[in-house]
Amino acid sequence: MLLSQWSGTPPNDSPELAEFFHVFRRDGRFVTDGATSCSLGLPLEQAGRPLPEGVFTSWKWDGQELRATNCRYGMCPLFYYVTPDEFCISSSLLTLLQRGAPRILDHAALAVFLRLGFFLGEDTPFHSIRQLPPNAVLRWRDGHMDLATSLVQCKLQPISRAAAVEGYASLFRAAIQRRLPQGNEFVMPISGGRDSRHILFELMTAGQQPKFCVTARHFPPRPNPDLEVAKNLCTALNLRHVVLELPASRVLTEQRKNVQTHFCTEEHAWALAMADRLRGETRVLYDGIAGGILSACAFQSEEKLQLYYGDMQGLARTLLESRTNENVIRRLLTPDFYSCVAPELAVERLNAELKRHANSPNPVQSFYFWNRTRRAVALLPFGILKDFQVHAPYLDHDLYDFLTSLPPEIVLDHQFHNETIQMTYPQYRDIPFEQKRTVSVEDRSYYRRLCRELAGVILRHGRSEFIRNSLVLSRVAAGAVDGNARWTWWGATRALLLLQLEDLAIVRHAGRQLEKFLSTDRQSLDLHGND
Repeated sequence: MLLSQWSGTPPNDSPELAEFFHVFRRDGRFVTDGATSCSLGLPLEQAGRPLPEGVFTSWKWDGQELRATNCRYGMCPLFYYVTPDEFCISSSLLTLLQRGAPRILDHAALAVFLRLGFFLGEDTPFHSIRQLPPNAVLRWRDGHMDLATSLVQCKLQPISRAAAVEGYASLFRAAIQRRLPQGNEFVMPISGGRDSRHILFELMTAGQQPKFCVTARHFPPRPNPDLEVAKNLCTALNLRHVVLELPASRVLTEQRKNVQTHFCTEEHAWALAMADRLRGETRVLYDGIAGGILSACAFQSEEKLQLYYGDMQGLARTLLESRTNENVIRRLLTPDFYSCVAPELAVERLNAELKRHANSPNPVQSFYFWNRTRRAVALLPFGILKDFQVHAPYLDHDLYDFLTSLPPEIVLDHQFHNETIQMTYPQYRDIPFEQKRTVSVEDRSYYRRLCRELAGVILRHGRSEFIRNSLVLSRVAAGAVDGNARWTWWGATRALLLLQLEDLAIVRHAGRQLEKFLSTDRQSLDLHGND
């Protein structure tokens, strides 16, 4: 069957089912299954010795105790579940379900996700499955688990704007020097923004030229203003520029993306084309994760900071309402499921997470870094691109510590990163940055096909406990005729993900079992979005 017909997990030999370690009680004693050790991600080395830098995670079983650790940011996803009689850990949420993790949904976590588009803290769609927190040491022994973790939060430093710009430039240069490709050919993904440009300029300054630069198109309705900017940038640097076309099927791509990102983000479907194209071309990539949140003040404002200190619950409501129209969610979901993921649940969960960042110099920045960046953005470099060696220079420890200690007023004008780049590389200051556009792309043939595919998914799925089939079908039927379906995509991405989750979860009336999907014919599962 095609992935557009998917109603469960891939089969056993699917690449999405990863290594695991499982210890469980049998006949009064604990027995084990799976890999006794595993290392994931990219720790840095210097003179052949590991450094406490990079993004990585690992576990090791010594015959008596399981010990799992990760880097200070915890961005390389590792999931686990624990009961009195068993413990299982894996880099794949689906693998844990296959091993028998309880399949009861976490409604509070989903209430936030449906409105913000990312999960908070260590939440996942399933109540029993948790992501390993940052800077963690997890130990399991004889039926008992201990977990130590902490968020890195720096103290505010008094500094002038000029000194901050100079410090940023200097520390970023050092971060790149610690992450040079060491003779390996590398490819540089480039957009029209700041983060990838800063990386590229500094690599070129260090004498490192990429094999080529690559830019992927976005799915409609999002426009592609960065393509022309990226092209001009590569022309100025005399670099080959490759533009990637998108897969033909948005629905197939979304469903495949949901698997590879563990159903934990609404983003990154476009990146599958990049991952597919670059396999065999290179092993080494660079990613600008955290550049925007740390130095361009993404998602931050003076108003949000004032709400944080004066009305935290009001801030929680503001953040939720800024990303979604509650009426759309209410119409999309069945009444029973809407009551399970009510907005009050989302406000309560979000308010609790916001409080964790009170000791940060910039608590709004801290919230977004440890949640959106760590739980959603990270699923591109350390999820979809997990088969590559991905360097993330903005996560350099010294650089992170410096940027998160700056007074908020230095970055709140959203010009701090621009100023640093233009001061450091004045020869390229005439190349403009991408200008964000609110205009949507009109492509009626694209929307007609999208609506036909959505209708097929919903009809094959049958009755849903989560979404209102009749409402969604009436809308997509109209869109399949007139091609005017821009309104559908926000709800459609969530509907597709919810239908996949419904097939994996224990829900009233559905009664679907995970095991029925594990025997799916591997040859008929279209993982690449081909028609």
